[in-house]
Amino acid sequence: MNKVELPSNLRIQNFLQNELTKTDKYVKQHEKELNTLQKYQKIISQNCQSNKEKLSQLFSKQFELDQQLKEKNNQLKQKRFLNEQSYLQQQKEKDYLQALDSYWSYQQNFYPNIDYMSDSVEKSRQQLVQYYEHQLSLEENQSERNQIKQKIFQLRDAQIKYNKCRSIEGKIKKAEKLRIQRFDTSVEKIKKHEQHILDVMYQNQILSERKSDYFKNKIHMLKEKLCLSELEQGQKRLDQVSKAIEKDNHRLKVKVNCEKINQQNDSIHINHLEDKLNKISSLEEIKKILKKGRHQITNNMQQQKSEIVQQIDDLRNSSLKSSIYQSQLLYY
Repeated sequence: MNKVELPSNLRIQNFLQNELTKTDKYVKQHEKELNTLQKYQKIISQNCQSNKEKLSQLFSKQFELDQQLKEKNNQLKQKRFLNEQSYLQQQKEKDYLQALDSYWSYQQNFYPNIDYMSDSVEKSRQQLVQYYEHQLSLEENQSERNQIKQKIFQLRDAQIKYNKCRSIEGKIKKAEKLRIQRFDTSVEKIKKHEQHILDVMYQNQILSERKSDYFKNKIHMLKEKLCLSELEQGQKRLDQVSKAIEKDNHRLKVKVNCEKINQQNDSIHINHLEDKLNKISSLEEIKKILKKGRHQITNNMQQQKSEIVQQIDDLRNSSLKSSIYQSQLLYY
């Protein structure tokens, strides 16, 4: 039998080899990009963790400071309330002090909260200071003058403490406003970051769909080319084998007729027939071998197709990761 050259199969193999080398280069390039992505991801995760720890520490410290300030403020208010109440309760000697005590009881009944009582108590304290200063100008006894001076000093000390409490309250309110503003800005930044991540994911999805369509079309074209080349080669081989079998059958028929005519050379003709039968059996075996080879070629081509599809999927995944990395780099 004559050997059949297959230029189309060699071209397809060369084309597939070139495509495999290209995909290997592409895979190596994306492996490098994946390594850099993993490094940057580790750095970003470490920075995020450290920032979270710092923020938690700052919030815990701020919370402790707020609690301490609230406790101090409550203690100061309570002390102020008790001191002022004790000062007012001691002034029951004169009619003016009795009227002042009645006013104080009225305020206490209708405004039991310390925050609402502060203004009325401040007015009462100023009235008491004015009263004691007037009494000091009229009093001549030194011991009573000292007592009056001590009361005036206590009232002024209470006023100083009251002013300090008011200033502390103002500072606390300013700190609360700043904390709320910073919290709002941090929430806005987080929302913007989440929106950017969603936009990047949408863009990556669109790119992956485009790449998948491109690779599907390319695989379909390769499958069509491979199927056509296999069918042409198989048809040529079958035609050659069928022609050879027809020629052998014709020769056998001619020789059988000659054997009938030439009965004297039966033994010689029998040997020739056995040779021809062996050739026929060998041809049938060759036909079976060709069928097996064709089946094996189809299996190999299917395996190569599946490997190419797997490599394309890997490339697509690596390209998605590289696009995510580039978008993160652009964002940061």
